[in-house]
Amino acid sequence: MTRRPHRRPSRDRSPAPLAVTLLALAVIGIGWAGWVNRSRPQPAAAPGESPPEIDPFADLDDERGPRRGISPGGRRRSGPVTADDGLLADPTWTSAVALAERAFDLVAEAEAAELAGDRSTFADRAVAARDLLSQAIEATASWETDIQAARGETAPVVRKIVRERNRWFDQRAKYRRVGK
Repeated sequence: MTRRPHRRPSRDRSPAPLAVTLLALAVIGIGWAGWVNRSRPQPAAAPGESPPEIDPFADLDDERGPRRGISPGGRRRSGPVTADDGLLADPTWTSAVALAERAFDLVAEAEAAELAGDRSTFADRAVAARDLLSQAIEATASWETDIQAARGETAPVVRKIVRERNRWFDQRAKYRRVGK
């Protein structure tokens, strides 16, 4: 019977030393490039003069933005709406904003009561604020859908309205578990 010589189990080599070495070489290379660049003579300004200004965009061509009107595909593009065309003065919106402002006043009172440790006042004000915000949200729900369909979701005035309503949703959600 022949005996085989005992072999050492092969070790799996970790890629970590190689990665560390490559990283060190990269850092050294970047440092060397910076040192070489720094050691080059720079044009100096004459005494009393400011250094010449360098325009980093001098080699770029002047570009124009997209044309308004018909796109190359033949579809009509709409430009940005610059005015709200009275949308923010709509009675539906103004009454909802008034409700929300009253709700935020109640939120401030509720938070002050909570800091003072008055739990019953906090609960009363928080629930009242939540109810007012719910009324404002419900009053503008279908109106928001209508204006999005009419003006598009990306119109600045529509986006402003959506942001405000989202703020109402967030505040209402903050007090959803508060009960009297």
